[in-house]
Amino acid sequence: MDRNKLLAHLKKRVQQLSGEELNLASMFLYNWTKGPWTPASLSDEQLSVLKKRVKEFEDGEVEPVSMEEVWQKFEEKYGYVSEGKESYEAERERYLLNELTEMLDQISTQDLTCFDIFLRSYTRKDNLQTLRPEERASIERGLEDAKAGRLTDAFEFLRANG
Repeated sequence: MDRNKLLAHLKKRVQQLSGEELNLASMFLYNWTKGPWTPASLSDEQLSVLKKRVKEFEDGEVEPVSMEEVWQKFEEKYGYVSEGKESYEAERERYLLNELTEMLDQISTQDLTCFDIFLRSYTRKDNLQTLRPEERASIERGLEDAKAGRLTDAFEFLRANG
């Protein structure tokens, strides 16, 4: 598929996303594509600090925080969420839709193709039935972790590769 057609298709598809699908698409673009949002490589000092934090987490010295606690602290700190987090989430969703659409212009054709494959595979409800059991379990575990506010991918990566 030609880049312009693929780009137009993906922009249209992104505008149809909402809720969990939008969050997953956002995580994919931020974490697996290159663009101005891609952070510089970590220095040795930063890596050692992260490794120390991973060890503290694994040893139980750091307690995970529930999403309810996060929302409570967020409301205390910023106040404007006090009318209900639904209004904040609606505003965040509008922001993400615009941001993701703009990000698509800045990524390579290869990344666009990968993103298209990701959207097709992740958003088909019956797709989980065709996966191998370990793939399905991994996706379901990731979804449960995201719903529970446990985003530990960085820790797992460092443990496996650090």
